[in-house]
Amino acid sequence: MNPEINPGVAVVGPGAIGTTIAAALHEVGRTPLLCGRSPRDHLTLQNDGRFVTVPGPVRTNPTQIAHTADLVFWQPRRHKSRRQQNGSRCWSGRKQ
Repeated sequence: MNPEINPGVAVVGPGAIGTTIAAALHEVGRTPLLCGRSPRDHLTLQNDGRFVTVPGPVRTNPTQIAHTADLVFWQPRRHKSRRQQNGSRCWSGRKQ
């Protein structure tokens, strides 16, 4: 597998669903840019005793990303606090 990050694909919100999507992409050579609230060096998905590690880092500040993605998997939590909603807006570029 080529662990190089594919800048054309991003996953925002690497929780359970976002990590599953990121792992599936990584396994086919399309390692996504990872964006979320919590910094991590990598993500690890465990499924039926098998582990898939997706290289990071998980980016926590949208201003540090120099390019746009052609495809974004948007997976932030549905039920969010006001603070989390504001964080989601900064990733999407939406105003309050």
